[in-house]
Amino acid sequence: ASYIYVTAISDTEYMSDRANYWNSVYGFKMSAMKETGPIKEADVDVIPSSAVVATRALVAEIDHGTTTPAALDFSSPFVVQATQDATIHALLGYFDVAFSCVQATPGPSREDLESAVYADGTVTPKALWKQPESSMGGFTTGPHGTPTHWKQTVFVLREPIVAAAGDELHGHFTCKKSTTNPRELDLEITYFHVPAAMKDQPELARQNAICQKYQLR
Repeated sequence: ASYIYVTAISDTEYMSDRANYWNSVYGFKMSAMKETGPIKEADVDVIPSSAVVATRALVAEIDHGTTTPAALDFSSPFVVQATQDATIHALLGYFDVAFSCVQATPGPSREDLESAVYADGTVTPKALWKQPESSMGGFTTGPHGTPTHWKQTVFVLREPIVAAAGDELHGHFTCKKSTTNPRELDLEITYFHVPAAMKDQPELARQNAICQKYQLR
């Protein structure tokens, strides 16, 4: 089975190279290109684990033995919590894979799937699945593991979010196959910032929700 996650990152180097680069190109302001480039197109890249500034949220669980093409289109709410004071530049998507010898073998527990990736600054044993040391029969494409061919997927936010430790980012993640090219994905992410003081009343922050649409080619 595969498990798709979303987290949040703060990465000024990435933003300088891929997004803010357009603010001044050899002295010319070309920031309009950001709207047709990094703001609308999801980027596949390797992001350092040090850039991760939030918990992760599971947005999809795909059983390879029983899934159908239609089931690969999914929509899921998510909540990630800032683990430190940070300026959130983007959301980050990645997936974990668990293997089993037979279909009947139980997969990872819900506790494992929802466990924290980091504790005391190090990767936790339940953070699935830091290859090649893992004995859990799987691997991760996340920034906490060995880089893979699949890398991670970066969703640059239209405007950075200044968050304090304990703040939350609530949202809804929708992924569908493109209607014009089945090899591409159309994604829509709605999100809003919930300060720690408002965690008991997140609906009050929903009025500031932002919806962004991305293509993954």
